[in-house]
Amino acid sequence: MPSAGGTVTSDNNIYILACESEESDRLFLFQYSHAENVWKRVGVSSPTETLALATNGERFHHLLVGVDQVLYFLAIEWTLGNTYNLLRMARYNRHTDQWQECSHLELNKKCHQMEALPCGPNLYFFPMKGTEVYCYDPTRDSWCKRTPPRISTDIFTAVAVGTEIFCAGRDRDVTQMMVYNTVSDSWYELAGWPNPEVLSPHLYIFPRLFILENQLHVLLAAFDMFDKPSGCLVYVYDRSADAWRDLEAALPDEAGVGCCFECCVARIYLPYLKGAQNHIAEVSS
Repeated sequence: MPSAGGTVTSDNNIYILACESEESDRLFLFQYSHAENVWKRVGVSSPTETLALATNGERFHHLLVGVDQVLYFLAIEWTLGNTYNLLRMARYNRHTDQWQECSHLELNKKCHQMEALPCGPNLYFFPMKGTEVYCYDPTRDSWCKRTPPRISTDIFTAVAVGTEIFCAGRDRDVTQMMVYNTVSDSWYELAGWPNPEVLSPHLYIFPRLFILENQLHVLLAAFDMFDKPSGCLVYVYDRSADAWRDLEAALPDEAGVGCCFECCVARIYLPYLKGAQNHIAEVSS
């Protein structure tokens, strides 16, 4: 099933957005069943239908985000002439099995990509060009603007740890790490991982930050000018030493990592995994 975005909630449930068939272009929500090892559709409505969005991929860019155990669908709708962008959002109501529209956010600048993630009870939104930061309060259904980073750089990936959000760019900014403290509404810089010298300088580097066993990791995927995969590296951050360590991990060739890949971590229960009963494993996907 081709996925158009996914997330893991705080109760370790894995959700993706996908079309039910190749003939359909409507996105629906699917949940992974740990016990049956299958994907099951949930909800009677589509978030794209709720927001009246076209699903041809030309009018909007979207994300699926879980805040606590609540799911949010975010879509940047491009206006005619791209004079401004509108961030529209819908929330999945488990009691009614339907999507409900939330407050929208008008963006003053063009925004073709974004990063959004939960930190504490709120949702934080970063347009790809790191000049603005917004916070959504679910209890008030309202947006507010927060302090932007001092350095203007593309925010390609972000992950939350406690009350802090770690952000990184890509390509020439790939080794630059910035940290946003949601409590003090302030930023500071963190030591970036070493420049991946084992990879050709002619490659494009796409990073994805993720948390595994309470440690900050980054997966670096390299692609040539034809979007052909050219290798992956995984680093883990040692906060006491303020340094990154290469895990010398290797993804199998059939992993099929693309330049728009996501990196989520969840605890899954598969009784038949490796033939062991009651086996619990942590995986990234």
